[in-house]
Amino acid sequence: MFKEFQIDARKQERKFLRSLKKQEYFHTVTGAVNTVVEISKCHLTIKTMKGAKAWKLSRTRLRQAISYIFYRRTAIRKDLETYTQFTSAMLAILFQCFNGTAHVKRLKNGLLRLTLTGVRFHASGTERDPFIRTLLKKVSGKYVLFNYFHIRKDKHFHQVLESENLFCVIDSGAFSVFKRKELLKTKQNHAIQLHEPFQMELFEDGEVDYISLEEYAAFIKEHCHNKRILGFFNLDVIHNPIETKKNFNKLRQLVPHAKIYPVWQCTDSFEELEQLVNDPSNEVVGIGGLVPFLSNRQEFVRDLLNHIFAKYPQGNYHFLGGANSMLLEYPFFSTDTTAFLNCRKNGDRKVYVPSGHRVEAPMDMDTVSIMTQNLEFLSGLEKRKMDKQLSFENMLNIA
Repeated sequence: MFKEFQIDARKQERKFLRSLKKQEYFHTVTGAVNTVVEISKCHLTIKTMKGAKAWKLSRTRLRQAISYIFYRRTAIRKDLETYTQFTSAMLAILFQCFNGTAHVKRLKNGLLRLTLTGVRFHASGTERDPFIRTLLKKVSGKYVLFNYFHIRKDKHFHQVLESENLFCVIDSGAFSVFKRKELLKTKQNHAIQLHEPFQMELFEDGEVDYISLEEYAAFIKEHCHNKRILGFFNLDVIHNPIETKKNFNKLRQLVPHAKIYPVWQCTDSFEELEQLVNDPSNEVVGIGGLVPFLSNRQEFVRDLLNHIFAKYPQGNYHFLGGANSMLLEYPFFSTDTTAFLNCRKNGDRKVYVPSGHRVEAPMDMDTVSIMTQNLEFLSGLEKRKMDKQLSFENMLNIA
């Protein structure tokens, strides 16, 4: 595992061991008691309520499991099989290690999922902008979203992740293609109205870009074992949830070992969302289509999010394009945005304040300083405690 996660894991292990020396036992997620028989330099010897014999857990394996949680921020028991066969006890240990900074969610089939609080921010628009990546590093940011639309012809994008110590999720680029086609239509219609000749000069390569499912699947297959790539968002079809679902199922068939994140569009059914969040293989579900409503229909967005988090709290949700105070109002798992670039793109000189709202920057604050402060705020969301730790009773009652 990567060095930064190993350092954090060692600190977290020491904190856990200090608590054990005080009480010599810990609870499982469901409230059962595990007794610590011995703490040695290399092992923990543990006796469960149901087990006839005590068993040993390697402290090296424990630190590796803690590193995994810091890395991915979520896990089910199956994810822990690499570290021990006693996955229930390991989940309980991790629950204790992250007590106060994690919650446990019960899926519909009874499976439990451990998830850290806070919102992991992935900086978008950084694929071809080394200067912005430098600013991100300056504020200790490590996470980016790379758009397949922009990197599919770049054979060396993964070297950027390695050399600059970055981790990323890959977006399919479907929305980028959609926006370009819409812009193309607008230009064409405008030319027709003015009775002017129209040339297809909009696209960089002189042609209308198209992303096929097979092409995207081949890319995922090539890169899905890269530890610096956390996952790949589905190739969604804008305004077509049926075709989006078909693409998702097909990608999972074509690349069964990859982390494929489904995208639920806000115009889709809640029944579909319920199926997605209760599928244990979907560690993250993208919520798409909200950004166009954030400027003048925030009440609609809040009503929708209130329903989602009240009815389906077991989901880990990625707010696609989300960048406003709702990141503090709702327990999102992660987000991505290019909003920190607004000052450079369109002269929007607003900066984040601790509440998550954005205010006009002082007149003497330059563009780079505004972008840096916004990146610092967004990157810091991961370490903010977003909600209270769930009690055992609350966890057991989650539907």
